[in-house]
Amino acid sequence: MTAGSTRRIDNPAAPETTRAPEPIAVDELARLVADLLPVGVWEWEVGTDLFRRTADIKVSLAMTARGDAFPLTTMLQRVHPDDRVRVERAIRAAAVPGGTCEIDFRSGPGRSPRRLLMRGEARSEVDASSGAERVVRVVGAMLDVTKSHAAQAHIVEILETVSDGYFAVDDDWKLTYVNQTSERLWGRTRDELLGWDIWKKYPELVGTDFERALRGARRDQTPMEVIEYLPSAAAWYQLQAFPMAKGVAVYFRDVTTQREFSQERERLLVAEQRAVKEAQRARDELAHAATHDALTGLPNRTILFRDLASMLRARSAFAVLFLDLDRFKVVNDSLGHLVGDQLLVAVSERISSLAGPKTLTARLGGDEFVLVVDSPDLVEICRFAQLVVDELRQPFLVDGHELVIAASVGIANSAPDASPSTLLRDADAALYRAKARGRDRIVVHDDALRAEATERLELETELRAAIGGDQLLLHYQPIVRVRDRRRVGYEALVRWNNPRRGLLAPASFIVLAEESGLVNKLGEWALTEAAQQVLAWRADPAVALGETVWVNVSGNQLQEHVSLPATVRGIIERYGLLPGELGLEVTESILMRSPERAHHELEELRSLGVPFAVDDFGTGYSSLGYLQRFRPDVVKIDRSFISSIGHSETRHIVKSIIDVSHALGATVTAEGVERGDQLRILETLGCDHASGHILGRAEPVAARRRMPRPSAPQK
Repeated sequence: MTAGSTRRIDNPAAPETTRAPEPIAVDELARLVADLLPVGVWEWEVGTDLFRRTADIKVSLAMTARGDAFPLTTMLQRVHPDDRVRVERAIRAAAVPGGTCEIDFRSGPGRSPRRLLMRGEARSEVDASSGAERVVRVVGAMLDVTKSHAAQAHIVEILETVSDGYFAVDDDWKLTYVNQTSERLWGRTRDELLGWDIWKKYPELVGTDFERALRGARRDQTPMEVIEYLPSAAAWYQLQAFPMAKGVAVYFRDVTTQREFSQERERLLVAEQRAVKEAQRARDELAHAATHDALTGLPNRTILFRDLASMLRARSAFAVLFLDLDRFKVVNDSLGHLVGDQLLVAVSERISSLAGPKTLTARLGGDEFVLVVDSPDLVEICRFAQLVVDELRQPFLVDGHELVIAASVGIANSAPDASPSTLLRDADAALYRAKARGRDRIVVHDDALRAEATERLELETELRAAIGGDQLLLHYQPIVRVRDRRRVGYEALVRWNNPRRGLLAPASFIVLAEESGLVNKLGEWALTEAAQQVLAWRADPAVALGETVWVNVSGNQLQEHVSLPATVRGIIERYGLLPGELGLEVTESILMRSPERAHHELEELRSLGVPFAVDDFGTGYSSLGYLQRFRPDVVKIDRSFISSIGHSETRHIVKSIIDVSHALGATVTAEGVERGDQLRILETLGCDHASGHILGRAEPVAARRRMPRPSAPQK
């Protein structure tokens, strides 16, 4: 049935109350349009008050399936509460012969309502016997106009910032919009202007070229332009009137001098062009940002995976080079992230200068880069990789610093059954092997590496289970006072009793724990286990009190967002530990990663009565300065110094560490004491404490009582 047509009732004797009007038939083309566009077709049956949609309404009303009918009030519940009365009134008002409705409203309730436009018209039937016409339904379409409303809001925002006056009038010459510039030029607020007849509000415009331009634009539906002098404003104005669907839109500006007029016009033309270019540039930048690294401008993971997938579909022969910078963390930690970022940019430029047109260079994040070399020749690929590594060894001049770094590279060749993920996994495994072999080298992935990667994955899975099970345990290494060989504490060392691999030392799994993010859980377990053991020892009359159990802290525990002091405070309160019973060991390199955060965390721990020791002292980069800044309770001299303490040069270094530590109020512990002559030298140098196999091996808690206190040295 065509729009606006009527239909006769073939059987006037049939009771009208038992016969429901037939729903509107929608052909396949209409269904296709409704499916492709944000448009819905609907009808409201006047007699039954039922609302039915006859095609999908993609306008965020969350209605039921197509064709279902429900009361009009149910549909209105999907309308924003502030608009329901208007929508219902408009629909019901259309239920008269020839009636129509058009209403703009919001969906709701919800945080992000959609803007919808509903249009409809009445459908009538004529009684064959009486010839009376009655409206049986209102049918129409519903359109999602959210984007157009947003565009209108954007236009209004622009109009509020332009230097021109802008106003709009409807067909009755009533002002419907006035921008800020118009308010300023007219000296009146919008509240004083909106809804007023412009000719009554400004009678001085009647009879002027301004009036003729506005009326001509509406009458002829063509833009009009005029320049006229207004005595009331003592200025010349240029007015441009543009016809609209309902009314006229008007721009006006002061053009008192022709020069000012030309300059302003030129400015607006340039601004318009700039706006178009800026809009295009913004779109281009948005698209670029989604696919490129913000720091270096290189393609990111999105383009990398897209191109790898394309090359694999084309069955191209190529290789993936996974490159990671060696010693880059030293630059970040010592010179700051700003210099580190500048270095990454310089590295990306140097790599890109070496890559040819067949090589894709991407940055995955941090100091990780990926190069995809389109070549089947592995020898050629390895030569190129070596060229990149050699070039990166050359010094970089960044922010006045001459920086020397290196790079490790893992290479994986494409294969018929490969995927982008497996290629990157294999290249990463080869990179891991390159770093394990001493860094600054190239490793090509093979079956052995794949097996090694699988083994690492299995080990990580087993470690996750171990932390939640009973496979982990602590061994306790005695720490003695050098002058009388009396025990003053223990260092708690984690061990993993792996069912498949046996008893594993930390070196076998700590790095894996840090890389997999398990180290925080592992560290919290070690702290809790040590606290429980301290409590058990305190209750044992055979165990002397006043000894400190030292637990190693991973860098991740200090650098992650999780608060280490909060974790330690909870453990202390849970087990009622006394000050000094639990201590923490932190390596000097960890302190240098983020000095400000580390200092704050350690000071908070100190306030809880938890001492901390700087472990492996002497292997860092600015040791004495960091001693003064962090003021540790204990300084632990690295075992590498103790092993060569027989040399006079080493003795002088150890003596300096002891003297400086004592001057700062810290005690000194020597690690790795294996011989009696080392212990005697340390006593001569004034070292406070020592640990090592000669003084007691690390043993599980079951052997705690069997550990004899070493006797004092013979005089």
